[in-house]
Amino acid sequence: MKGTMLVVGHDASVERTDLTSPPDLAALQKAVGGWLEKVPYFNSIEYDGTVHRCAALCNEEGKLDRPTPLPRNPAATDYWAQAMKRDHGVASPMPDYLVGNIVVLFGDDEFMDAL
Repeated sequence: MKGTMLVVGHDASVERTDLTSPPDLAALQKAVGGWLEKVPYFNSIEYDGTVHRCAALCNEEGKLDRPTPLPRNPAATDYWAQAMKRDHGVASPMPDYLVGNIVVLFGDDEFMDAL
């Protein structure tokens, strides 16, 4: 089983971690800074020149005023827009945006089926 976890930061940083099993809930929550929510329609990502099937997760409460919402994440929103266009034929402009750190998980079929 081989997989990859990307943490796409709101500052456009990308932290890559190679995995041999899916990450646990605590690691995912730490990466996004709170409760998890699956990003709808973010089902693929082009990374290192290859399109991968993926699952993307965000902070469920990232847009709430608490005292302030998390900062917008233009890089992750761009990845999401590309997935929407590639997988669902939805063209820009995006009707929504992502905030805070976004986790993108992809890997072989065994890894993806275990998520």
